[in-house]
Amino acid sequence: MRITVHCLGPAQRWFGVDELPLELPDTATVQTAIEQLLTLSPAYAETEPMLAYALDEQWADRRTPLHEGAVLALIPPISAG
Repeated sequence: MRITVHCLGPAQRWFGVDELPLELPDTATVQTAIEQLLTLSPAYAETEPMLAYALDEQWADRRTPLHEGAVLALIPPISAG
């Protein structure tokens, strides 16, 4: 299946794009996408444990199944100071 990863904030720098297409197996979950993304960016790998994820504008956890055409958003932590 093909999904789109929507890169928010610093994720745009990590991958060099606003949106990133991924080809994944039909049984893929958010965790499957994370594992593929980890191979694409060392900066993402360093920050990944602190990220939140949304699938089609709904909060998602690592076990959430993906579907053809899904949009997975990478949501980096926000700090205020």
